[in-house]
Amino acid sequence: EVPPGKRGTRARRHTPRTPAATATPGCRAAVAVAAIMEAFTSLARAVDERVSLKHVHKRLGALAKVLIVTTFMEDALRVLLTFSVQQQSMRIAGWQTPALHSALPVLSFCVQFGGSLLIVLPADAGHRAVAGCYILLGWCLFHPFMYKQQTNWEFMLETTTIMGGLLVLLSHEQLNVHASDLSLPGTAKPTEALKERANRLQMVGRLLITAIFLYCAPPPARRPTRARPPR
Repeated sequence: EVPPGKRGTRARRHTPRTPAATATPGCRAAVAVAAIMEAFTSLARAVDERVSLKHVHKRLGALAKVLIVTTFMEDALRVLLTFSVQQQSMRIAGWQTPALHSALPVLSFCVQFGGSLLIVLPADAGHRAVAGCYILLGWCLFHPFMYKQQTNWEFMLETTTIMGGLLVLLSHEQLNVHASDLSLPGTAKPTEALKERANRLQMVGRLLITAIFLYCAPPPARRPTRARPPR
């Protein structure tokens, strides 16, 4: 029997609402971002456990060396394969001595090919990579004058960009050489002066790398000038 006062009424059941139903859109987005970040963290942890980052760093360093010296290797091989054309270029450049018509291309091949080999040799080769950087830097300074291209802005800025890459590599190799020398008795840890010099070399190198890109950047568009109405 239905108690008095409850007749004709239907019993209401209150179902509790889940937190997902009561969460605002902002809270749901935060939860989704947190879940994604957790998945990426787990993936990075798994990759770190299976892959040796030290070996990856060495391989990337070796690849960077190869990319930097590619332009020198290509130019050295081009000089060797087109030697007669290079002799003609020396005559056009204004070198009057006939012996220089052959000596300068030979010098170009030896310096560029030898300096590139010094850089791409294994990292435990001591000071050879540093010497290779200095050799190629010196060649970059002489190369435009050899072909009488010192007034060609595009050629000069392209050479400046290459020198920037060599300076960045040189700063890295100087620290590597000192780190390898730590195993020798009586070798002190790298001083602040050495680190500061490496940082300055790297900063200058990064600035020089942008030279050719600034030259190739399109000029800013000029606003069209309005014609003055006749008086």
